[in-house]
Amino acid sequence: MSLSGLVKAVAFAAVAAVALSAGHHLSRAHFGDGAARNFQLADIDGRMHELNGYRGRFVLVNFWAPWCAPCREEVPLLMRARARHREKDLQILGISLDGEENTRIFRDEFGVNYPLLAAANAGSRLLGAWQSGGAIPFSVLIDRAGRIRHRKSGAYAAGELQELLRAELR
Repeated sequence: MSLSGLVKAVAFAAVAAVALSAGHHLSRAHFGDGAARNFQLADIDGRMHELNGYRGRFVLVNFWAPWCAPCREEVPLLMRARARHREKDLQILGISLDGEENTRIFRDEFGVNYPLLAAANAGSRLLGAWQSGGAIPFSVLIDRAGRIRHRKSGAYAAGELQELLRAELR
């Protein structure tokens, strides 16, 4: 093999290794990576919610804030998904990265039909622990056994969320 052939082969191997590594990272981020980290947070009405307490149900944890425009657009989608899939044991938990008062005002204005947890500091730490990259909205779908099935940075589109839930909630 010539020197230029050897250089091409090494370059190809390096590119392939990077692509495989990136593909593994994307598949973990997109399709899950094991057990979800448990948390215990109060909603804006003072009721405690522990993630492990929802075992046996699918849980969509959505990190958001009332001042976030894409989050505000996504909330009605989540409300419809909750109403549509209630019989299939879907629970949605909204973790607001804003204060309790702003979160309550938002809930009352929009009529949100799932628990809103106002957890500015704890929510930010949990958001980081779930490798979100810090962007909101950020959602994690957790299956009945407590395993992460899907992660999503950015707002869901209607068809995208419907397709995900149809595939997962069988």
